[in-house]
Amino acid sequence: MTVSPEAKLAHTISEALLVYAEDKARQGPEVAARPEPIVEDAALPTPRGPRQKDVAELLVAAPAEGWKTGEIAHMAGMDQPNAYMTLQALQKQGIAELVPGSDPQRWRLLPRYRQRQSILRAASLVRRGRFTTYGDISQVVYGHGQGGQAVGRLAMTARDFPTPHRVLAKGGLIPPSWSFPDGTGGPEDAERLLKKDGIKILRDEDGRLYAHPQHYMDHEELAARIRDEAAA
Repeated sequence: MTVSPEAKLAHTISEALLVYAEDKARQGPEVAARPEPIVEDAALPTPRGPRQKDVAELLVAAPAEGWKTGEIAHMAGMDQPNAYMTLQALQKQGIAELVPGSDPQRWRLLPRYRQRQSILRAASLVRRGRFTTYGDISQVVYGHGQGGQAVGRLAMTARDFPTPHRVLAKGGLIPPSWSFPDGTGGPEDAERLLKKDGIKILRDEDGRLYAHPQHYMDHEELAARIRDEAAA
């Protein structure tokens, strides 16, 4: 009997998930409690509209010296006057601020929302042969997974983001929009780098690429590594 490619893939994935489940079982029962965020009083911006949300998430990736209005407009796909109005709205809501003394003006998030370094720190602990997800890093930084999109933005825009190919979308999906932070490359480059790390890659019937679940590092393991590093 001929077995279709789709059936073969489904069988491969089910076997991989079984191996992963057995590995987790050997590690002992999972802790049901939500992990504490690695930053005290970490918070996500909660702007009022979709445009403001896009700009606020973009600013998560901004360095301490901030970004100029024109840079933000370009990255957000907005014209400069609308970007400036959006930034002013975020300023009034207590989310963004002008960098004091900057000329030309530069913008960044208020201190309580600036978790850039914490995200980079968490990503740096994903070693060769492992991967995690945007949501898992959000879980350890913010205490919940709702900041996954902000983490993804940072991974795709910050040139100092460590090994961005090891931080993927939910389920280990290599996003079709994946690129290096300088805008070059594509998902095939992430696939190549993951394979170089020793990570197996699966492809579904729609051609989407996934890192094999046996290499997955969840937020609990990542949080444990952060604690171990802090105690060292």
